[in-house]
Amino acid sequence: IPFYKIIVPNVDTIRYEYLIYNLLLNKHQVLLVGAIGTGKTTIVENVLKKLDSNLYNTLMIHMSAQTTPKMLQDMFEINLEKRTKTIFVPMNGKQMITLIDDMNMPNKDIYGSQPSLELIRMWIDYEFWYDRKTQGIKFIKDMCLLTAMGPPGGGRHQISQRLQSRFNLINMTFPFNHEISRIFGTMLSQKLQYFDDEVKHLDQTVTKATIDLYQTIEKNYLPTPTKIHYTFNMRDISRMFEGLLLCNRTTITTKVEFLRLWIHEAHRVYSDRFMTNNDHELFIKILSEKLGFYFDQVYHNVCYNRETPIYSDIMRKDGLYEEIRDYDKLKLFLEQSLQRYNETSLMSTMDLVMFRDAILNICRMIRVLKRPRGNLLLLGIGGSGRQSLLRLTAFICDIVIFQIEIGRRYGYAEFKEDLRRLMKLCSISNRETVFLFVDTQIIDTFFLEDINALLHTGEVPNLFRNEDIQEVLLLSFFL
Repeated sequence: IPFYKIIVPNVDTIRYEYLIYNLLLNKHQVLLVGAIGTGKTTIVENVLKKLDSNLYNTLMIHMSAQTTPKMLQDMFEINLEKRTKTIFVPMNGKQMITLIDDMNMPNKDIYGSQPSLELIRMWIDYEFWYDRKTQGIKFIKDMCLLTAMGPPGGGRHQISQRLQSRFNLINMTFPFNHEISRIFGTMLSQKLQYFDDEVKHLDQTVTKATIDLYQTIEKNYLPTPTKIHYTFNMRDISRMFEGLLLCNRTTITTKVEFLRLWIHEAHRVYSDRFMTNNDHELFIKILSEKLGFYFDQVYHNVCYNRETPIYSDIMRKDGLYEEIRDYDKLKLFLEQSLQRYNETSLMSTMDLVMFRDAILNICRMIRVLKRPRGNLLLLGIGGSGRQSLLRLTAFICDIVIFQIEIGRRYGYAEFKEDLRRLMKLCSISNRETVFLFVDTQIIDTFFLEDINALLHTGEVPNLFRNEDIQEVLLLSFFL
């Protein structure tokens, strides 16, 4: 089972799910408010799974700063069918639960209102909106809204009291430390139950240390205009445990070996995004303090010569996640992979020198690409080898590279067509694919809107017409 599907219920999640489920059954609109990492999406997905698929359709919409009323209306209407001249209903005679995420993201106009949200308020009040072509009324029946948003700030806006009053508001707060410990400690205890006693008894201590590490980093590393990616939330704790749960009792038999894995995952989750030597040194200092306080260990004794351990399944055919101790063997493997790439690639050959930083970056990228929902943001100056290393990484992982080509007349319509080709490539050929998108290709801000939707929901709204979807399904069936 993928890590992101593992659920450890607690009192709060059970309460939230019970309230949301019964509100939706009784056709009440719901608004969830909570910071990133409080579990809004997970709880919503659990509730939607409980609904009878014979009676309910679900529609997921992710809003952004550029979402317009027309875009929002189109997202709704493509999932509706006409019952009478003026009445539109969900397809197949079902009720439709529409999940709207980040509802307070749309920008305000010069008058301080959010037109996209006014469309929603109008439908809640009157159950209709206007046809944009004929100006006639369109009644929308058998639909209920389940919305979610974060607190104002960081691009999110305060929604109007007029709209907020139409929803049943549920505030989702961060769980307390003992609740977080229970959630992740349960996962780790289950994993370590068959390990040697020296490792097995580390479960609760490692859990507390991981939570404390996250809270310390969140306080010490704040985002600035030059470090806007220094944002941390509970998903970082999840990513650390996702890596820890890949351990194997045949390769980790002592306390120090498990701590080396813990240090490796901490570096991958946090340290990989740091930009300066001072930030890296502070991170080493924080790690040293946690090792001494929780495990009575010294960083330099666990990581000899201050070299961070390298864990990967890159050279294992069985996919075993283990520490790579033979650096020369790893270097030889990557050089041989580069040679095979140059022999088989239809593109120009790559003349890369496998120095230590390049090797470490490849291992980092492999770690991300091999995990479900793994997405990469590669930061660096031009000519630093980001694309070349990514192409080699994808080749090693047997992943196809897809990239758009910008021409003189390339615009948003051409970009949408490329996205259709990308989606068909993934679905029909059933090949894992990397969409390589470079900052110089952002010639229209709507490109980012579609990529944002792709990252959040796995689809781009209104990308395919119904007949296109049927064609893809038919081709997938025969292939």
